Amino acid sequence: MIEFIQHTLKCIIKHIDGCNNYELIIDSGKCTEKNNEFSFQTIAPSSFVIEKIRNDLFPFPRNNINILFDNLNILSEYACMNKYKFSLLLTHQIEHVNIIKSDNNGYCERSWNNIKLGLIAKNGKTLYKDFIIGNDIEETINKININFNLLLEDASYLEQEIRLPNGSSSVIFAKGTGGFLVHEILGHMVEGDLISRGMSIFGNRINIGDKIGADNLNVLDDPYGFNDYIGLNAFDDEGNILEKVNIVTNGVLSGYICNEKTAKQLNFKNTGCARRKSYKFKSMPRMRVTYILSNNVGGDCDSIISSVESGIYVDNICMGQVNPKNGDYLLYCGTGNIINKGKITDRITNFIIKDNIINTLNNIELIGNDFLLFLLYVLKKSKVCQFVQVHLQ
Repeated sequence: MIEFIQHTLKCIIKHIDGCNNYELIIDSGKCTEKNNEFSFQTIAPSSFVIEKIRNDLFPFPRNNINILFDNLNILSEYACMNKYKFSLLLTHQIEHVNIIKSDNNGYCERSWNNIKLGLIAKNGKTLYKDFIIGNDIEETINKININFNLLLEDASYLEQEIRLPNGSSSVIFAKGTGGFLVHEILGHMVEGDLISRGMSIFGNRINIGDKIGADNLNVLDDPYGFNDYIGLNAFDDEGNILEKVNIVTNGVLSGYICNEKTAKQLNFKNTGCARRKSYKFKSMPRMRVTYILSNNVGGDCDSIISSVESGIYVDNICMGQVNPKNGDYLLYCGTGNIINKGKITDRITNFIIKDNIINTLNNIELIGNDFLLFLLYVLKKSKVCQFVQVHLQ
């Protein structure tokens, strides 16, 4: 039996086209999971939790909120002058979690702050940037301004129509976007609930030990050191210690993303991948921090680009979807460039890449050596109406 007790404070700060507001949400409750039975109820937070929450209402001192709003108003006016609409969504979340099991108990505090900036052009096309912030107002405003300027640079291309090469093309993913690629096209496919229900090509036509990619491909899901990015600290939502999962080792499928239930069903090690949106939901196997290991042979991004005669360079992926039964996928890309004779040329926005996962993984030619911690994307990934914080590298 697992009893999951959660006290949550969420502060949401919004700026939409010149209007500022914030919302505070406090929610406390607990759930019980035993075999296939699940129940939950709201509860009153303890005096200890109330005091902790009172001190953490905002990501920075409350009197700095107006400083933030003043800066956002200036950015919004500038965006309006350039005929764009500007928006910001800042989420500050603190959780106090206590997990009670028959063999052990655990308590931890979890927290994260992230921002999503958006610019909308006259034709309705939109660009976003997501990034982590800390608790310093000056650093926060500096990050907002830097990312706002980056959005402005790309927004100028939103109304241009650049014709992409037809058919197949070499694709280079910028450092940091490789994690998004494997998260979307591979990570969801190796989640234990899909595999145990026979809804993925993995565990069905393809199994542990099978060759699925190039020899230089190594994919990990490893939360160590990234607690502030994913909303986990020490253990998962079933009270299990967070451990690394080697998903692909030298091109060979070597691991699955499992919670307790699916680990038993698949006879696989439980590595602390149980996630839940809140105490109102059952735990599910979900990724934490997914990335491709850098490779000393591939060189840096510039050298890889110079080796390509014709192709596409991708530096921003908005979202993706995959058919788990056959591995066909789509990646919706925000920004990138056309590569011509080893040189970056025309800027492009809002384009789609499609292929099959096995074809893509087997046709990887080079993996760069300039590993980058990907701070621009901290996404709340959805699965059966649940949203959990994940991090991509």
